[in-house]
Amino acid sequence: MKIWSVLKQKSLYFLPLAGLSVLAGCLPPMGPSNLRRDHIAYDRSIAKGLQEELLLNILQLRFGAPPIFLQTQEIIASYAYEKGAKGYIAGSPWGGAEVSKQNGLGIAGSINFSDNPTITFQPMNGKQLSTLVLAPLSPNLIFSLLQTRTPIDALFSLTLDSMGGYDNIHHTMRSERKNAAASKNFSRLLWLLRQLQLNDAIEISVIPNDTPKLKTNNFNRAFVNFLEPENSNILEMQQEVKKLTHLNPKDKSFEIVNKVHPDKKGEVGFRTLSMLSILANVSATVSIPEKEIEEGIAPPTLTDNMLEGRPVIVVHSGHHHSRDAFVEIPYRKTTYWISKKDYPSKVAFTLLQIINSLAVNPKENGAMVTIPVNH
Repeated sequence: MKIWSVLKQKSLYFLPLAGLSVLAGCLPPMGPSNLRRDHIAYDRSIAKGLQEELLLNILQLRFGAPPIFLQTQEIIASYAYEKGAKGYIAGSPWGGAEVSKQNGLGIAGSINFSDNPTITFQPMNGKQLSTLVLAPLSPNLIFSLLQTRTPIDALFSLTLDSMGGYDNIHHTMRSERKNAAASKNFSRLLWLLRQLQLNDAIEISVIPNDTPKLKTNNFNRAFVNFLEPENSNILEMQQEVKKLTHLNPKDKSFEIVNKVHPDKKGEVGFRTLSMLSILANVSATVSIPEKEIEEGIAPPTLTDNMLEGRPVIVVHSGHHHSRDAFVEIPYRKTTYWISKKDYPSKVAFTLLQIINSLAVNPKENGAMVTIPVNH
């Protein structure tokens, strides 16, 4: 019993060693958790930043200021994570001084963590800006989106300057024409095409142009095929499209070509906009406080859809934060936002973001995110 009593008393000296083992075991490596957490966190942050940048550029143009194209090149997540523990024993558990007088024991631990990411941005300028932002969109980009069954009315309203001889909206930055809303025939043509698309009454086919006659004309060929109508209403809409585009009533298809005035029968001409003009067109439809218009700070608001009387992308404005914002940004003491309850505007804004990404970054891999996982 005496030996057991001594061991029980002196075992207190081994508590620090046991505590160190427990502390070390309770501190798991952070690498795997960093990867899971930061992969999603940076994804969301980049996506939100791109949305806000796009809305900011629209507002910049609305008030006559230049847009800013700032590309995220690289994100490096840098962590400093230190964990430590220490213990001490004073005296001897085997016959030294009494525990209460000179002997002692203790344990201590510490954890230090810091997060200092490095983000690299690259502004777009010079030749890159001229080629990717100021030049008209390639028809091939539009044809590719058509093949994915993208809403044809939203796509054409955003990207086309004209179609079938009918003009889209013209913003004030265009010197050759006055500030004007889209023509009713343009809006009507796009509405009819969308209704036929929804009812599976048209089909888009794209033929790759592998052997262009001219090196400057390497665009693919796109055709709109009229399918067998299911009822008389669909047939009437098909015939109205043919009438608006000056086709023969018996035509089963037409080719959309990148020309103002087509050369052949069965062709419907169109002209694309540059990314800058696309953003300027959208900006012209943004509703702003009347005081800004009265003071000449910005031109009157236009509409790019004369039939529905509302823009393709509806941007609201107010002096307070919106609780139902899909994307919002403060600008000139006013908050501008797109409502998350306005599904058509959300779809059109997302489409605009895709077009902007394809036009401005056609060959880029996007931002590189480096997350350390060996801690």
